[in-house]
Amino acid sequence: QKAAEAGDSNAQNELGDIYYDGADGVEKDLPRSFELFMKAAEKGHPAALYSVGWAFYAGEGVPQNHPQAAEWFEKATEAGHPKAMRNLAKMLFFGS
Repeated sequence: QKAAEAGDSNAQNELGDIYYDGADGVEKDLPRSFELFMKAAEKGHPAALYSVGWAFYAGEGVPQNHPQAAEWFEKATEAGHPKAMRNLAKMLFFGS
């Protein structure tokens, strides 16, 4: 947690995963996980970019917003995240 608070994007992403899953004795908190993913994503962390996209796609921790999801999936794709590429392709193919 200290590393995340100090601005370490890997720690922010990992702590976001912990809040997302409700793991390691931490209560599940989707808005808090989104906040941490966003902090890491703003630093270009590929997995966090994907997680922000997924949050917008699924409406987890934020209101569902498919146009925003596509934007974040595109950023994650540009950063080399394969799941983001697949999700973006599906969204474009199916028009969601």
